[in-house]
Amino acid sequence: MFLQIYRSLPDYQFDHLKAWIGKITVNKAIDWKRRQAKYILEDRETELDRIVDDRLISPDRQVIQHERAINIKKLCRTLPPRYSSIVIKYHFEEKSYQQIAREEGISLKTVESRLYRARKMMRERWKEGENEAF
Repeated sequence: MFLQIYRSLPDYQFDHLKAWIGKITVNKAIDWKRRQAKYILEDRETELDRIVDDRLISPDRQVIQHERAINIKKLCRTLPPRYSSIVIKYHFEEKSYQQIAREEGISLKTVESRLYRARKMMRERWKEGENEAF
């Protein structure tokens, strides 16, 4: 918070210092709360996915899912290593953003942006290679 106050000093208009600092504090608290809610929701979704029994899925559906996972992994290998490692850890190893950030030695925001960029690259490459086998 103090770092944010320091960074915001050029925008300070020299009146109501207490209110200005309070506003920065409130905004930081709201941001933190939103991030926590987002990660809790993601963790719950992955737990629910694990609860689903594989036996309820038909054999042909399992084969299709398996083939799709193989194609996605092949596509993932075409990405630069900094992106592919995060995609694999998140989607296939089912690690949280926090775990990936710790393992990679990067911030949560970096994990989010790399995952976003990787998905975007994969989407473009998937469209380009729709008629090709990966």
